[in-house]
Amino acid sequence: MALGLSSYARLFLTDEAGVRQSQKAPLLVWESPIKGKGEPLLLGTSTGGSSSRPRASEPLVFEVKKGNSRQNAFGMGVTVGRTDNNDIIVDDNSISRFHAYFLQDAKTYEWKLVDAESKNGTWVGPLKLKAKQSEPLLDLTRVRFGEIEMVFLLPDSFFTYLQRLMGP
Repeated sequence: MALGLSSYARLFLTDEAGVRQSQKAPLLVWESPIKGKGEPLLLGTSTGGSSSRPRASEPLVFEVKKGNSRQNAFGMGVTVGRTDNNDIIVDDNSISRFHAYFLQDAKTYEWKLVDAESKNGTWVGPLKLKAKQSEPLLDLTRVRFGEIEMVFLLPDSFFTYLQRLMGP
């Protein structure tokens, strides 16, 4: 499930050390394509959970980790898709039901992204992936699923990004 960036900011402000210690998985940040002009990160509260789409003042954050869905029979990696049985659910018609998946090498801990024969393609930076072929991911890499662009961040880079948005 995606959380709004403000949820991470609140946790970070109240227990920075605890959040840093507990956040082991990489994160994907989905920012709205409509940028707010100098709009600060809002730390307000919301009811009913998080939005399924980012707003200019509230990017969405996805943890790259296996979910608890019993309907996800794909045990090899962290799945991305439009339907509820994926680990990362992206609400957009350009995303296939099962679009792509992340893999982590057990020896090197390197992350890779694989396109799962999606209709609208998967990109790592400017490179469009071929179906079922893995591509290594580096920290701060832009990835695209269909028409949706996100940034892949390792935890330390995510916290730097968060601090920059929160301001001095």
